[in-house]
Amino acid sequence: MPASAATPGTWTSVQPGVPQTGCDGVRATVALDANGALSLGATWNCGEALKPAPIGLVTSQVDYTTGLEFVSRTDSPISYNYQVMAGKSRVRARSATETRLVFAKGSARMTVHVRTSAEGLALRYEMPSGATVLREATSFELPTDAQLSRQVFSPDHETGYVTSPVADVATGSYDMGMFAQHTNGARVLLAESGVDGGYSGGRFTHTQGTGRFTVALADGQIARSGAFTTAWRTAAIGSTATVVESTLVDDVAPASKISDTSWIKPGVAAWPWLDGMAATQRDLNKLPGGRRMEGRPVDHSRARDLRPGARRADHALVSLAGPGHRRRAGG
Repeated sequence: MPASAATPGTWTSVQPGVPQTGCDGVRATVALDANGALSLGATWNCGEALKPAPIGLVTSQVDYTTGLEFVSRTDSPISYNYQVMAGKSRVRARSATETRLVFAKGSARMTVHVRTSAEGLALRYEMPSGATVLREATSFELPTDAQLSRQVFSPDHETGYVTSPVADVATGSYDMGMFAQHTNGARVLLAESGVDGGYSGGRFTHTQGTGRFTVALADGQIARSGAFTTAWRTAAIGSTATVVESTLVDDVAPASKISDTSWIKPGVAAWPWLDGMAATQRDLNKLPGGRRMEGRPVDHSRARDLRPGARRADHALVSLAGPGHRRRAGG
């Protein structure tokens, strides 16, 4: 073995409630090859869910995609107990296993966090000191014969979903949210969580003929001072029912910063997502009974034809809401 070669190894994180040995449940495996490059794959109930694909970070100081050496591993049980005002379930009680793997490149360190639960896996990175992130190598690889529902990336996320075999997906950029149906019965929903403004969200890039989808950051670079963690990249894994009912993205997200939620109340509302933009929304307010609706959600960008200037856009929201709702609409 060359002196510069890394010592290969594999480390598997197993969801709570199943034996550590065997292949039941969700299992995520991080592997280090002889070049010191990392990959992540996953299985569900003994079947392949995600093929091994590269992971890692590239910063302006260190390239953590090659030349790594394993340092240490810790496993911790994670419990989620929280309530939400609306959603698939109001009271959430979930459990997960968090596996933290520390890798070194010279004196530099990077920790890979992998959380596994009965609903799938989540991945992020931790840096012990400030760094400027240039690129994520994070990739998910799907079987080419899986049926994939996805949409071409655009900033408004409104290009529309289409479904075809992974092998037929054209080269390009795609929204982070995509749903794969494997021939072995596994279902995989890719997404992200914990994008709180301190780190970049992203999209997927893809080359036709492969099953690989690689994270491309929305920002050209992310400069952070002091220790930090990245956003979570998530994969809900299981049956169709498991994926549909999954709260994985909520579970790994930071806790809400809103301490007083008493003002959040459900009610009857009309969503004016109709052709006609601002004019249609004003007409909706004039419909019989329209004034009795507790709310009318408005997309702020619908007023863009009334710009320039945020002030004019805010006035447009006030006029859309009507006199009876101006306090809530205009502040």
